[in-house]
Amino acid sequence: EEPLTVDFFRITFYDLDEGPHHTSKEYIIAEDMHPDAEMAKHTEVEEKKVHGGEEYMASEIGNGADNPDISTELTEEQKERSVVLEFKKIHHFDTTLGSTKGHSPRNFAFALHSPLSCHTVKLAITTTITTSTT
Repeated sequence: EEPLTVDFFRITFYDLDEGPHHTSKEYIIAEDMHPDAEMAKHTEVEEKKVHGGEEYMASEIGNGADNPDISTELTEEQKERSVVLEFKKIHHFDTTLGSTKGHSPRNFAFALHSPLSCHTVKLAITTTITTSTT
């Protein structure tokens, strides 16, 4: 049986930050698929090519108090610590979540939608003519 191929798939990773003294840096590696990534204009996430994929790594210290509660109501700081990966024509994707050496426990939040991406909807232009008789 052939795997299902999805025309368009988007996943958002939230709150990429690091522990005290710039340790325990959270990162994501999107392997092999070479996705288009969307990040805030003034992002706190660093991007580089690694091992046949793209790595997105935290660059600022954070803690549980600045974690997002509602994905559709992000602060500017929360947007700057988020990454949206978009994949086209896929039937699987490989992603590694991790953190660098350190003593601060880290958590990862992600969603299979993106309140950070602009959604363009094409609407048909129509004309309605109304006539009335009296």
